[in-house]
Amino acid sequence: MNISIVGRHFDVTEPIRSYIEDKVNAVLGGKNVVVTGANVIIELSKSRYTSEVVLMSKLHVLEAKAEEFDFTKSFEAVIDKLEAQFDKLKDKLHDHHTKPLRENLEA
Repeated sequence: MNISIVGRHFDVTEPIRSYIEDKVNAVLGGKNVVVTGANVIIELSKSRYTSEVVLMSKLHVLEAKAEEFDFTKSFEAVIDKLEAQFDKLKDKLHDHHTKPLRENLEA
């Protein structure tokens, strides 16, 4: 997977880059969706950090954006939003119309 990290009015140092890559990979760890690419944009305007993450897969695009005074809080909020979107996507992909196994055996 390709992770593109861009800093606007902000220098992305190597520790920040590794922090972002670790967090994005942790979000994707136990998910069944194959993500082909990720775009991460960190913007500093005055004293506020805006973090935006776009995850692209073959059939779905997940986007999250958050703005805070601290970089880590901003990025953590984005990660929380992405996890919520993955949970919602997982629930949509799950087939809720099947009967439990026990009822299928009795019929």
